[in-house]
Amino acid sequence: MKACASVRSLSVGPLAVNCYLLLDEESHDAVVIDPGGDGPSIMQMAEQAGAHISLILDTHGHCDHIGDNPYIREKTGARIGIHHLDAPFLEDTLLNGAQYMSLSCIPHKPDFTFSDGEELIVCGIRLCVIHTPGHTVGSSCFFIEDDGSGRPILFAGDTLFAGGIGRTDYYGGDAEEIGKSLKKLLIKIPPATLVYPGHGPAFNFGDECKSNPFLLEVRKFGPP
Repeated sequence: MKACASVRSLSVGPLAVNCYLLLDEESHDAVVIDPGGDGPSIMQMAEQAGAHISLILDTHGHCDHIGDNPYIREKTGARIGIHHLDAPFLEDTLLNGAQYMSLSCIPHKPDFTFSDGEELIVCGIRLCVIHTPGHTVGSSCFFIEDDGSGRPILFAGDTLFAGGIGRTDYYGGDAEEIGKSLKKLLIKIPPATLVYPGHGPAFNFGDECKSNPFLLEVRKFGPP
């Protein structure tokens, strides 16, 4: 039987990061994406859904997205994964911006790292890692071709927002690289995809391609 996944979200921490709970409705296995803060509230969301969290995935290594990795791991035994280029951010409060933003972020290590194009089986479905540098060197999006209902979904982190893109003026940011990453998404992501960003509301990718000024700009220059 094909797994049917559902997505729940919670705005966490002082910077209002979208933390996502990706849940297999049949097995109740779950992955948490970007548990940046408010760990008890994340656990409450999981408990209300009857979820068993076995995996934590970080779209990138900024403190507002990784801040409660250790808390969720301690409570659940879940393994933490992040792109290998952003793995050093977890242990360094200068790299992850915690000192700059005056946020708490306990240094910790990932349990595993991933790379571009790698496929992970989470909640019984196949998730593809798309490396999208620019916001950080290891920023990544997570693409699911079919959530079980025929709908493609993308967890975009801070690469792409409704009407905007992630900042490139923090450590490891690069405006040219994020432009290339946007071109990559234009090639790989179907228009019908529902996009879950790191901040702000979810949106349809096809609609965003027609209105987001950054996507419109990079489309002028063709494929990366």
